[in-house]
Amino acid sequence: MTTFKGSQLDLAECLTMFQDCPHMRECHFSLAIEDHEPMQAPLLPGLTHKCLEWLEIRRAKNANLSVLNLCTFPSLRRL
Repeated sequence: MTTFKGSQLDLAECLTMFQDCPHMRECHFSLAIEDHEPMQAPLLPGLTHKCLEWLEIRRAKNANLSVLNLCTFPSLRRL
């Protein structure tokens, strides 16, 4: 998959998508308000996604944007 468009994702779903789609080049999604429960799946710290060139994130007022702190996007051209 090289392009993804989704809505109302939580932080764990975003990170899983980046891990499972290493060839994705374009991603557009909206983040839902993050609840205060711990994430269910353990995630690799310092995820690097080497192919992503375009990332568009829309978020609810209190959504957690820590996905940007947990990932590195060396090919990113547009945020």
